[in-house]
Amino acid sequence: IYGIDAVIVQDMGVLRFIHNNFPDLPIHASTQMTLTMAEGANLLKDYGVTRFVPSRELSLEEIKNIRRKTDLEIEVFIHGALCYSYSGQCLMSSMFGGRSGNRGRCAQPCRMPYSLHPKDKEKYIISPKDICMLDLIPDLMDSGIDSFKIEGRMKRPEYTAITTYTYRKYVDKYLDLGREKYERYISDNKKEFNQDKMNLLDIYNRGGFSNGYFYNRNGRSMITLNKPNHSGVLVGSVSKVDKSHIWIKLNEDVNKSDVLKIIGSEKNTSNNELENYSKNNNYEFTTGVEQKADSIITSKYDRRVSLKEGDLVFRVRNNKLINSTNDKFVNKEPKILIDGIVDVSVGEELKIKLRSGDIVSEYSGPIIEEAMNQPMSYEKIKKQIMKINDTNFEFNYLDINIKGQAFISVGKLNEARRNAIEKLENDLKARFHRRTSLKREGVSEESKKKVNTSKDRLGIHTLVHTEEQLYEVASHPEVSAVYIDSDIASLDQIFKYFTCIKKAEKKAYLYMPHIFRKTSYEYFLKHLQKEKNILNHNDIDGYVIRNLEEYSFLNKHHKFNESSKEIITDYNLYIMNEEAMLIWKELGVDSLTAPVELNKHELLELSGTFENIIVYGRIPLMVTAQCLEDTASDVQLIDRKNVKFPVKRNCRHCYNTIYNSLPLSLLENSVEILEVKANNIRLDFTIETKEDT
Repeated sequence: IYGIDAVIVQDMGVLRFIHNNFPDLPIHASTQMTLTMAEGANLLKDYGVTRFVPSRELSLEEIKNIRRKTDLEIEVFIHGALCYSYSGQCLMSSMFGGRSGNRGRCAQPCRMPYSLHPKDKEKYIISPKDICMLDLIPDLMDSGIDSFKIEGRMKRPEYTAITTYTYRKYVDKYLDLGREKYERYISDNKKEFNQDKMNLLDIYNRGGFSNGYFYNRNGRSMITLNKPNHSGVLVGSVSKVDKSHIWIKLNEDVNKSDVLKIIGSEKNTSNNELENYSKNNNYEFTTGVEQKADSIITSKYDRRVSLKEGDLVFRVRNNKLINSTNDKFVNKEPKILIDGIVDVSVGEELKIKLRSGDIVSEYSGPIIEEAMNQPMSYEKIKKQIMKINDTNFEFNYLDINIKGQAFISVGKLNEARRNAIEKLENDLKARFHRRTSLKREGVSEESKKKVNTSKDRLGIHTLVHTEEQLYEVASHPEVSAVYIDSDIASLDQIFKYFTCIKKAEKKAYLYMPHIFRKTSYEYFLKHLQKEKNILNHNDIDGYVIRNLEEYSFLNKHHKFNESSKEIITDYNLYIMNEEAMLIWKELGVDSLTAPVELNKHELLELSGTFENIIVYGRIPLMVTAQCLEDTASDVQLIDRKNVKFPVKRNCRHCYNTIYNSLPLSLLENSVEILEVKANNIRLDFTIETKEDT
């Protein structure tokens, strides 16, 4: 493998495979791993992880706390699109259309309109604004973050160029000046700084920017509400309208060939064509000439759109900015600067020495002859050596040393130049070469071993979220185990439910929170200080964990290899392959739950790997730090087709869960379920009543 500085990984199996076969290759843990504490990230160090990207929902104080507790490099997002869900915990795109966000194919259904009540006007209530941290560079730099990450998937080259350039400019300025002088510089150069922020808005924004979660727990100010895509920047308003023309008063400069959009009023009409047109409720046109702020421009407009005085005008394409960015960065092919020394001595080999950084490459060519007539001049040799425009290199410095009446044919000189450049390329690649212990025949025999054998009779495990669900499954003789949601009651009051399950002669497991941040960690830790707690209570048979932080917490306070209590991984830990299964078994986990994203073929390929498979339940589509409605009652998310998605709020651990509108049901697929060779089927109850359960 050449030229790779590191790989970024979400899948635990891929993590293990890469580390075993390329042990010296640095691995970066993706934000898709939903790492929220140092305790979870530190578990990955033994598998070659050197850097991780924590969840974007963390506050800056949480980032600082992580910095104090790990020597891993920390990389955070500072600009670009923000997911509504915790990354790695979203199944909405997968369940809606089969395009998994966890496999890099998100169709972004969060950017569609939804409402919370049937009579509400639909808005983009789960479509976050893009984040922009340019104002927070001093705070971020001082927090111990090692790397800044700019989201750029599917973005245009000019977006990547202007965004990267802007942050590079101010990060370097901060490193050069230090905080005090940097803040003074920004104050003294406010116009320049504001223009750079305006350029970021011009290139792409969704209703402005937010600072994300660094200083905000959540809130409406982070959501676009009215528009899910590029909103442009406000450049003026309509000052006059007649039957065919509009007049616009500008408050910003506009350039020739800028695209302006007027957000107009809906126009009622019985004509279907006009109705469809007015749904977009806007009018776009391209400017003909450059105009300054405070001037008036005029344009014809389409009368099918109802425009009026006061309508706002936005620039959605800054033509001058895009063209200048393309000229400066995108259309200019980057070259590697090199230095060269060429020795041309009669009777000796032609020598070409090339340097790139600290790599020096030397090439020896044909013997230099003595000229019979005209010797090769300095200018002619240099002209031929300089002909490297078709390569990745560009000369920063070139010196030619000639001894004697030297002669070499132009053809041989050109061949020597090509060979010298090729040797330099190979020497540069060799610097990054990594050898592998990869077995060409495929996966190791170890990973082919299955972890369990199918029982004659499948056990039935149930997950309950309410008291009435719990009492109902406790009375059912077919149920062999019950997972009790940790938020069914406070930890101090939860023991009566475990006692109830044990009296019914069933196994009882604590179902841990979906997200386990610092406040959750401290909540559980405070509970452990009491004599009667969830770790030493005899009625608790084990725990269902949903993230690495919970594994770390439980293992630290109750060593798995010294405990009779079982650890079960939940479906959202994405054990998609046998290597992932092995890593969890190495960590001491007793039982694995199949991911809900695996199809029949994929499950059968892993037959015998999973002890548990979910066959019924409303699948969580999103787990979000946002709060859809700040009231005491649960709500529903309603889409354009009036499909309702239940939403449950977990205030103790501060997240909302959006569930699928219909429950998964594989009860009619009993033959296929048996072929998976799981030991237990699982029924998940969320909003079901006693009768439904």
